[in-house]
Amino acid sequence: MKGKTLSNQTARQAVETRGRGNPRKILSKDLGSVGSGDKWDESRADRVTDRLLKIQRGLEASGKKIDAFGFDRIACEIVHRELDLPPNLAASDGFWRWLAVAKFSAIIEARHAPASSQAHLGNYGIDKSVTSNRMAILWLRADMLYDADATRDPYHLAKYHLHADFLESGIIRPRYAWCRNLSRALVRFQYRSPESDSAFLHSTHENGIRELYKRLRRLHPTVAFEFISDDELENILQDKSRDLKRA
Repeated sequence: MKGKTLSNQTARQAVETRGRGNPRKILSKDLGSVGSGDKWDESRADRVTDRLLKIQRGLEASGKKIDAFGFDRIACEIVHRELDLPPNLAASDGFWRWLAVAKFSAIIEARHAPASSQAHLGNYGIDKSVTSNRMAILWLRADMLYDADATRDPYHLAKYHLHADFLESGIIRPRYAWCRNLSRALVRFQYRSPESDSAFLHSTHENGIRELYKRLRRLHPTVAFEFISDDELENILQDKSRDLKRA
């Protein structure tokens, strides 16, 4: 499938121009492309924007902050389900930059901009990899934690109260976590209840879960996590964390 892309330079220019208060439309001459064949239906992104803006307005009206515990848990399923991305587009930095700048700018600014300022360029995937693009993170959260065996709600693990550092440093960015069964096991191990943000291992201490990430990285070259059962993964996580600091 074929999709639109934005170069890093063009995306930067567009966001910086908008930050100075000048409207900056994305023109056809600004665009590149990725893939081949049928064009991806970009009206999907427009529908996602409409739904997410409605959710943001609802949270604001109720006096709730648009934060990870309120917005991201809801938004990740919508982004993943409604965009319905083929693998070649989901893996493209340029495609995600285009989505972030051309389609999801209002979402990113409402969610990530500090008071009286503009969201950092990295939130658009500018000057950074796709795993820093905030919309790609939402998609990856839902995709990597998708539980096909949970017929009632396959997105239930993605809706846990996941701390940003755990999600990004433990699930999305390290290579070992692309074994989706290990990513799901990590969520179940670190967060024992879907209704609580209480973690099992300490989230920031150097001898907490961050040390477990290092141990999993060292183990990954010799252990094929993707072929291990859930019970075996649980045993590995328990064994590698016995001496680590609890939350």
